[in-house]
Amino acid sequence: MPNLGTIQLIERSEIDDTKWNNCISNSANGLLYSYTWYLDCFAENWFGLVYEDYQSVMALPFKNKVGIYYIYQPALIPQLGLMGNDINSKLFEAVIQAIPDKYKLIDYSIANQLTLKIPNCSVSVITNYTLELNKEYDLIKNKYRNNTLRNIAKKKEEGKIIKLPDTAEVIELAKKQFQDFPKNVISALNKYIALNSHCPKENSCINYAYQNKNGKIEAVTSIMFSHNRIYYLIAASTKEGKALGASHKITDTIIKDYAGSNHILDFEGSDIEGIAFFYSGFGAKKEQFQRLYINRMNFLLKLLTAK
Repeated sequence: MPNLGTIQLIERSEIDDTKWNNCISNSANGLLYSYTWYLDCFAENWFGLVYEDYQSVMALPFKNKVGIYYIYQPALIPQLGLMGNDINSKLFEAVIQAIPDKYKLIDYSIANQLTLKIPNCSVSVITNYTLELNKEYDLIKNKYRNNTLRNIAKKKEEGKIIKLPDTAEVIELAKKQFQDFPKNVISALNKYIALNSHCPKENSCINYAYQNKNGKIEAVTSIMFSHNRIYYLIAASTKEGKALGASHKITDTIIKDYAGSNHILDFEGSDIEGIAFFYSGFGAKKEQFQRLYINRMNFLLKLLTAK
């Protein structure tokens, strides 16, 4: 395309991690999920499309099933996209169209809110919820829904909020709650335990837990940090914890701990009504991102893989 610089496909083994991660760190739209150490943890395979000398970068996780290569969105990586500054629709379209033809399916969620004109591409909207923490706690709490306030106040004497140094305890409870989820979700939870050994200290996770009066952990939440965002990555609760409003109490504590800062609490979804109701109960607002679906199959395979 005219007036655009070079777009290169660089295999993971050839990527300059320092340049890539510096691009993410310095990008106005940078995301935790786009760092090489995060991608390496959760994406089985991925390559990068790099504009100029790492001026902008886009990570593309891929798989190969029965000889068909496809781009997919791994568990615990809800969105990616082109990271950098001064990104426009023309550049983003050029990068998407630079994905080699051998990738016959592209199912990819992007953070960029751009109007796109890409052949054979359908675009759907995914809802996220975020909460700005730049006000004092009492002002933020004034926006809580009454149902949320009741859950926070429920049986306060029954337990307390603590922090867990061992992420494995968080994942143990999460795996019990999500045992019926697809295998890729359980696999991602197992990988999450090792994530802290691969990430910079400033991005390390903090694990909150609700402990009942008998010392049993009834709910957990694990958060990580990047670009002034607090990522609400893992949350789980027992049946007893739900009855005690444990997850409400943990989330309220996180908000209290970071109120008055320039952080944004990123809940990472959801389009599921009950979960969306929980997030919005704290005054969180909708923040949408886009999901691209491109089917490059031949006619018969398109019929089999149509959404």
